Amino acid sequence: LNSAGARGLSSVPTGKINEKPRGQGAVAQLPSLAHVLHTLNSIERYPNFLHRHDDTYAKQVEDELEAYVSKLREIRERREDRASILNGVKEKYRSAFEDQEGRKLAALDPRQSILTFEMLSQCLSETGKRLLSAQMKRHSQSGGDAVDVTNTTHSLADLEGALDMPLGDPKLNVVEVEMFDERFCEEAIRRCKEFASMVDAEVEEGSELKGRSTFDLRYVPGLEWVPDFMLDFVAKPIARELFKREGAENLDWVQTYVARYKHKAGETRGGRDSLVEHTDDSEVTCNLCLSGEEEFDGGE
Repeated sequence: LNSAGARGLSSVPTGKINEKPRGQGAVAQLPSLAHVLHTLNSIERYPNFLHRHDDTYAKQVEDELEAYVSKLREIRERREDRASILNGVKEKYRSAFEDQEGRKLAALDPRQSILTFEMLSQCLSETGKRLLSAQMKRHSQSGGDAVDVTNTTHSLADLEGALDMPLGDPKLNVVEVEMFDERFCEEAIRRCKEFASMVDAEVEEGSELKGRSTFDLRYVPGLEWVPDFMLDFVAKPIARELFKREGAENLDWVQTYVARYKHKAGETRGGRDSLVEHTDDSEVTCNLCLSGEEEFDGGE
């Protein structure tokens, strides 16, 4: 499970993103963004900037801007279409994820609109419970202590005590903790597989969603709360202490999805069996291993 995000921070200028060399794909065909931004900045500072150039220059900048606007519009429309399909599948099959005998965790019931500390505790490891307790403010609602993710509070000592590690160490840039318990991990895998099958059955051949096995967890019934939980209770508090110099206290966006890899090299199903060294297109990445560590080697 991969969770990440913040806006407004500078990104790494070299290397690979998602295993692809920078500049590949459709974006590589767009005009120089640096040139467009230089022109816009110059116009803001000097309103008569374009008067210094001939009409050809102004038309070039206009065309460059239109190319970026068209690309942005295309991406937005494709994203809206995909979201509409996934939300439709989610609502159509929502009842299939309710009250499943022998596999029920209250926090994963799609009908829950309020999550309490007790509900979340059913899904967390002991470390996860300590981390949650160190941050949350509770208020009485519907007969329980509802978790309000908009009002998290913590001290560095609380976090270090919950994680049992010194976050103030300047050499520390990776934190490894046991967050969820085994039952939750197994249920999350099962739900994602079932949802992927449901989507595959609904979309037509040729759809970009056909055969796809990874989706934002906001679309998977019962797992909608996981992205905000990972951001507010895991990524934010840890990154706030770990990456102060990089400005990570401003994390305000998250994308959470599940990826599947082959059990071992040579298998024909189950996705890839390895990853090359690369940079995610995010400021902070949380990798959550859902499978038991005894099922694979490597992955460090």
